[in-house]
Amino acid sequence: MLTYINETEHIKDDNTMRISISNFRLVILVALSLYTLTIAIIFWGFQDKSSWFPKRFRKSHLSEIQVLVDDDEEEMYEYVNKEENPTIESNAEQRETTFIKLGNIFIFSAYFDNRPNIRPKIRIMTIKQSNSSQNIGCAFKFQNHWIRVYAERHEMCENHGRFYGGWMYFCDVPEQFIDINSNALSTSDIRLFESNNLEKLVPINITSHTYQDSSKFKLLGQFTDTIGMCIPPLFGEINLPMLLQFIELGKIQGITHFTFYLHKIADSLRKILDHYQEKGDITLVEWILPSVISSREIWYHGQMLATQDCLYRNMARTKYLGFLDLDEFIIPLEYFKLTELLDSYAKKLPTISNISAFSFQSAFFDPKQLPDPSQQLKVLQLQRRNSKLSKVRTKLLTLPQNVFELGIHHVSKPIDESKQVIYVDPDVAKIHHYRACIINFEPDMTCFKDMRDDTILKYSDELIQNYKDAVKNTMHLFAPEKELHKFSAK
Repeated sequence: MLTYINETEHIKDDNTMRISISNFRLVILVALSLYTLTIAIIFWGFQDKSSWFPKRFRKSHLSEIQVLVDDDEEEMYEYVNKEENPTIESNAEQRETTFIKLGNIFIFSAYFDNRPNIRPKIRIMTIKQSNSSQNIGCAFKFQNHWIRVYAERHEMCENHGRFYGGWMYFCDVPEQFIDINSNALSTSDIRLFESNNLEKLVPINITSHTYQDSSKFKLLGQFTDTIGMCIPPLFGEINLPMLLQFIELGKIQGITHFTFYLHKIADSLRKILDHYQEKGDITLVEWILPSVISSREIWYHGQMLATQDCLYRNMARTKYLGFLDLDEFIIPLEYFKLTELLDSYAKKLPTISNISAFSFQSAFFDPKQLPDPSQQLKVLQLQRRNSKLSKVRTKLLTLPQNVFELGIHHVSKPIDESKQVIYVDPDVAKIHHYRACIINFEPDMTCFKDMRDDTILKYSDELIQNYKDAVKNTMHLFAPEKELHKFSAK
């Protein structure tokens, strides 16, 4: 009897163990299924799903343009809308680099820095291997011989440890080459050399100078442009309606000139930008990196070097110089124009000459929010932003002549330590950044609370009209020539 009971208990134990193992296997199977499903959902979320649907149901990248044109013009714009997925220029890889190679250093531009209270220098914008110790120098032709000056070098602040990075070299200009009356460079025959090869001289053109003498100030009203704007290297698929809204709203706010750096862009985008350049509103700078530099070997297509180049390129012509991406706008609360905002600060401050930049906090407007159906343009439709502002992803309006080096979100180094940054109260003005909220590098940042902010609607009437005009003025760039004749005959 005792033996039977023991055998029965063993059988029960065996059954219990089998059930436990089965349950464990079931739990593992369910967990793996959920994991696989989660990965699939994440993968699906990152896909371009436009290609999964019939072509007639896809939203064109120019659909916002189409709804803003008159009925008789809508048929013409269908030619534009056929380019749902704009291709990057097919010859982008074959186009020659805009850099000059000197040893292992790639030179993009050179500037004559003749700002007051510093010794005149040639500033040379370059890309080089971060671990390379190679140096260069400047050679100035004097009568029948060359005066050689070795350059100092400065690593730019945000290379992020990549194999290639932005570096600035600078040579002191000998006194005999400076015009005492105008502080201008008296020679155009300047060449560069490698420190280990003094005989090989490479010609270099001086792109611009950084300062205009007082006599020219009187003639130009001090500066050619009151407010300029720099846009970092453009690449990939750019939303054309947002591009038009960025330029047209900037012009309404008082921005008088834009400088765009072009890396790899679609033909449609280039047509629009060429149109604005012909009007004199923008300057296009070709930004073609050397073919030996892959995108992984340099930070964000060389953005840091492009930023410094734009700073020095516009230093002599622009009083205030901003740096924004196409999805960013500086929006004052009390004022309509940026010039009014800056003038108000100029009146409050003891002297504007001691300011290096104005820094603006950023508000994120998530593009996936429910848009206001009463508005036609994207920047007017998105009226909810995160409540907490970013104090890290700030953007700047600089006084460029007071800056030596600029970071993406901060002044890395002023021309001298007396130049200060003004941190603008967000109740006075802030950046409207049309992207999802992000908390990277900002422990105190939160994204879960939002609020309504329709400040930008004060520009709506003028922006919509200017946008419509811009669309009508660029329609001919996209229609076949035979169709243009047909529509012009209407």
